[in-house]
Amino acid sequence: MTLSDLYADLTAQFFLSSDYFAESVKYTPAGGEAVTISADVGEETVEQTDRDGKRVIQRRRQFTVSTDPTLDCGGVAAPDGLVAGKFTYPASGGREYSVDQVNYISETEKIAQVEAVAVDETGQVGPRPGLRSGPRW
Repeated sequence: MTLSDLYADLTAQFFLSSDYFAESVKYTPAGGEAVTISADVGEETVEQTDRDGKRVIQRRRQFTVSTDPTLDCGGVAAPDGLVAGKFTYPASGGREYSVDQVNYISETEKIAQVEAVAVDETGQVGPRPGLRSGPRW
């Protein structure tokens, strides 16, 4: 076992262990079956915009995962398995996040970090029908 292998194993055992930092998520590669893996899940950022008369809410999270599917924490094949994949995060009510970009892949540590986004469109923007939008006199 090389030093790189030992470092990768320690990273998976501690950083991606549900006993320490990681949480269970479902990962679905493009055209594949969902598998449960461990991931370090970042805080969610929310951005609201208006598009075509509707309010669009983008929720972004970073997911750090193992790139070695043979480890106990599970993992995904990188980079092909990450580019078009989806993560389902149970703690967010089962919201599904699509991978938007791959931030980095470390062959030494056998981990990858991706930024994923969930997009929700809500109803119409502006005054609701039947309500006055001007000043009340």
